[in-house]
Amino acid sequence: MKLSKYTEVIDTYTGKASEISRQITLAGIGIVWLFKKTIGGSDVLDKRLIPALIFLGASALFDLLQYLIAGELWTSYYLKKRGEVIERLKTKPETEQDPDTPAPMGTSRTIQVFYRLKMFCMVVAYLLIIIYMVKNVSFQ
Repeated sequence: MKLSKYTEVIDTYTGKASEISRQITLAGIGIVWLFKKTIGGSDVLDKRLIPALIFLGASALFDLLQYLIAGELWTSYYLKKRGEVIERLKTKPETEQDPDTPAPMGTSRTIQVFYRLKMFCMVVAYLLIIIYMVKNVSFQ
């Protein structure tokens, strides 16, 4: 397999994992909400579930940041490269207008940081939810 094909495989799996983690994060918020109690007409969450809710919120935030920052980085890189092509066309009209350009190395690493943080927060949140359920939910 050509090296360039590996990035397609990586994009497929990380993209699917992101879709699933987004759904699981929202489901986790729903699970936490199921354990709320109504006291004096107000909904109250068990304070032991607050850390899980914080990790779920962080997972959603890192998901947004992953795509937001990726979009900004790639747009910036595109505009830079497009500007270079336009400048070359002024002096060399035979310049290819859509050249093959290697991806910048740091961009993928930056995006991967947010991807990993998102996944880490989601896993920690679910571990906290599972621990809470094992200790506090009785199945009879």
